[in-house]
Amino acid sequence: MATSTLTASSSSKTASQQSAARGWVDFVLLLFMMVNLALSLEAANWSSGLGSMFLIAGIAVTAGAIVALSSFSPIFSFIYSLITGSAAILYTLSGLAVGDVTGQARVYQIVERTVIWFQNIMNGQPGSDTLVFVLLLAILIWILSFNATWVYFRENRKWQAVLPTGLAMLVNLYYAPVNLKAYFVLYLITAMLLLIRSTLAEREQQWYSEKIYFPFDIGFDVMRDGVLFVLFVVAVSWVLPTALSDNNQDVLTPFQDPWKQMQETWTRLFNTLNYREEGGVAPSVVFSINHPLGGARSLTDAPVMDVTTTVNRYYQATILDTYSSNAWSLRNTVKIGLSPQGNRVTRFSARREIVQTVTMFQLTNVLMGAPMPVAVSAPATAKVIPAGMTPEEALATENVGVSELVFVISDTPIQPGQSFTITSSISFATESQLRSDSTVYPQDIRARYLQLPETVPQRVFDLADDLAAGKDN
Repeated sequence: MATSTLTASSSSKTASQQSAARGWVDFVLLLFMMVNLALSLEAANWSSGLGSMFLIAGIAVTAGAIVALSSFSPIFSFIYSLITGSAAILYTLSGLAVGDVTGQARVYQIVERTVIWFQNIMNGQPGSDTLVFVLLLAILIWILSFNATWVYFRENRKWQAVLPTGLAMLVNLYYAPVNLKAYFVLYLITAMLLLIRSTLAEREQQWYSEKIYFPFDIGFDVMRDGVLFVLFVVAVSWVLPTALSDNNQDVLTPFQDPWKQMQETWTRLFNTLNYREEGGVAPSVVFSINHPLGGARSLTDAPVMDVTTTVNRYYQATILDTYSSNAWSLRNTVKIGLSPQGNRVTRFSARREIVQTVTMFQLTNVLMGAPMPVAVSAPATAKVIPAGMTPEEALATENVGVSELVFVISDTPIQPGQSFTITSSISFATESQLRSDSTVYPQDIRARYLQLPETVPQRVFDLADDLAAGKDN
């Protein structure tokens, strides 16, 4: 009898040790799966500031495992997730603060920029700060990572742990401007191994409770066969998309309009991101109506375009008229179709028209020319500033009249080697004409171009006074 008791105790101890060891392996697989998702988002290069996503994923998996393997109630764990998640995200993203700020001021700036972004969106203006996009991705990473760890270890729901992450991987894979198939393959391998290990653990627990004998090394055999199965699934998933017939796309036709509307809304919210264009190619020359300040700039010697013109000037992609302390943006314009005859602006004097032939060396959909463009040979649409209207009046108008073109976008991407002609009305005003001109500016000019945010520090005004000291014009 004593020997039987000792054997049962030893068997229970062995099972407990195996369970603990497998728990650590499961934790590592979960951690790798979520960190892989975070790294794929960074590799997509949607915007700057995504380099800290993997750290947020790691903290979330660790925090989730601590409460999932404890005896804390779900309500406490939820509150714990909110507090630790908020602290981890704000602390991690505080490095994205711009300007000469340190410590808590960095966190305050993150919150302030987020509030400003929401205010702009509520006022119908486009989102101009990519920080909010990074913040939302950080929140998504935290929710997916914490939830996957909780449902796997506390609720033993393995599919709920891997499927949401897979969906996020697929969306990122499809829309990213770069190829991310390697990250998705790593996800598939990790997820399938996690599912196999979880299923094996359930069976072993059942066999232990029912006192069914099974080989001690059965885990090795199952994982070996599991790896072979995973490689087969990966190979099938790699080949399957190319085997789909184009005729099957007709099924998606009823969903195209709602999907397009959602894409337009998303673009308005985050129109400074690096999107992939139709056909799977991302423009190599990218401009937008928002330009956040700060961050690294990468300049190369690669030629962008060749211009044949009688008068050489700087070339304009877009005009930004509003400074918001951390970004420049274009406010309240009207979108119109642009005919080859163009849109002649008559309110400006001392100008004459010139024609430029532009040959692009890189892919783009932004048509560039000397200020100010009035006509273009390629089919295009344009963002315009209605003449004589303040930004608020322009937002409510439908009749744009004679307008100033500030952003011309080709209806189809301009391929490398493709040429177009653009007509510009350029200024030939002399220095004496400019000095003798009136300084009584129209209200719409003052409202659009002379605004300043309340956040401009006093030292900027002091510097302006010093630079203009002794000047009378």
